[in-house]
Amino acid sequence: MVLVMKSTFLTVILVVYFSSAQAVLKLVNVVFRHGDRAPDDNGLEIYPNDPYKNNPFEPMRLGGLTNNGKTREYQLGEYLRKHYGDFLGDTYHASEVSAGSTNSDRTKMSLQLVLAALYPPKGAQNWNTGLNWQPIPATYVPRLDDNLMVPEECPKYLEARARAEASEEFKNKLKVFEPLMQNLTTETGREIKNSNDLYFLWFALMSEYAMNLTLPNWAYAIFPTGKLLDGINLEYDIFSFNDEMKRLNGGMLLRKFIDDMVLYSKGDKSIVERKIELYSGHETNVAAVLQVLGLYYPHPPEYSSAVFVELHENDGVYSVKVKYYKGKPSEHKEMTIKGCGSPCTLENFRKVLAHVTPSDEDIRCDKRSLASKIAKNEIHVASGIIKQIRDALDKENKIRGTLQ
Repeated sequence: MVLVMKSTFLTVILVVYFSSAQAVLKLVNVVFRHGDRAPDDNGLEIYPNDPYKNNPFEPMRLGGLTNNGKTREYQLGEYLRKHYGDFLGDTYHASEVSAGSTNSDRTKMSLQLVLAALYPPKGAQNWNTGLNWQPIPATYVPRLDDNLMVPEECPKYLEARARAEASEEFKNKLKVFEPLMQNLTTETGREIKNSNDLYFLWFALMSEYAMNLTLPNWAYAIFPTGKLLDGINLEYDIFSFNDEMKRLNGGMLLRKFIDDMVLYSKGDKSIVERKIELYSGHETNVAAVLQVLGLYYPHPPEYSSAVFVELHENDGVYSVKVKYYKGKPSEHKEMTIKGCGSPCTLENFRKVLAHVTPSDEDIRCDKRSLASKIAKNEIHVASGIIKQIRDALDKENKIRGTLQ
C-alpha cells in the first residue's frame, strides 16, 4: 500500500513537472490548399451541359483565383502571423523560410499571398512607403518532376490504385452510386462512371457555387450536401485506400517532414536556422497528409485549409504537434495521432507512422516512363487521372519542340 502511494505520488509529481515545463517551438511545416477559384481548364470539370461552359471567367481565367480566394489566402497568412508571430519574429530572414508550390498559377499566387501577410516589410526592409509588401523567393518544379506534391501520378501509385479500383470492396462501394451516376450522365451530357468523374463534377459545381453563380436545378438536390458529397468522399477513400497507397501518396510529404525534423534535432547546418516550411498545393495534399497521419474524416478540405506539423524541444527531447486549420471557419484544432498522443515525441512519431513512411525505393518515380503505357492503354485507372498525365507529357513535348 505504501509503495502504491509512493508510486502514485511520484507519477503526480512527474506529470506536474512535465506539464509546467515549457516546450519551445523550433520548426513548423505548413501544407495548405489554394484559395477559391474559377472552374478549371483541365477538360474534366466543365461539362457539355454546363450553363457556364462558354464563360471565359475573365480576368482571372479558368482555374484562376477569385478575389475571395485571394482574400482567403491572405487571411491564412495573417492567421499564421498571429499564431506564430512570436516564434517567427517581425523580420524576414531568407535562412528561416522555405516556400514551395506546385506548378499551378493558383497555388503560386496563393503562396505569394500567404507570404505577403506573413512577412510584411519591417524597418530596413521597407523599400516603398506606399506598398506594404516585399518580394520573397519561392520554388516549384514541373508537374512531371514533382514527386512530393503530385505523387499520385507516379507509376507505383497508379499500379496500387488500379489494384484498389479492381477490388471487390471498392466495386461494391461504387455500385451504390450507379443510379446517381446514370442520372448525372443525363443531366451533364458527360458519361459519369466512377468516383473520379463525381470528384471533378463536384469541383465544377463548387467553384461556380463559391462565385455565387446559379446552378442547374438538379444540382441543388445533391450538392453541396447529399449524394454527390458522398460520391466525392468515396474518391477520397480510394485516394489512400490502404497503407501502401498512403505511403505512396501523403507519405511523400510525411517523409519530408520527418527527414527535416530529424536533421533539425541533430543540429544539421542545412536546416538549423529554418523556422517555417510552406507547401502550397491542393485539397488533395491536405487530405493526403491527414490520411497518412490517420487523422482524416470524410470531407473535401476547404479552400485555404492547412495542416501544421510542429517540432518542439524540451530539455533536449523533441516532440511533434499536429494542427488542422479548417479554412472555413478560420480556426485550427490540435489533432491527436492514435498511439502517439499530443505532443508526441519525435521518436514515437516515427515509430507509430513507420508503416506509412516511404522508403528510398518508394520515393523513386519516373512519370515520363508512363508515356508508352498510356499510348498502349496499359494503365487501368480512372480516365481523368490518365488525361492529366497525358496533358502534362504533351505540354512538355510542345515546350521541347519550341526550344529546338
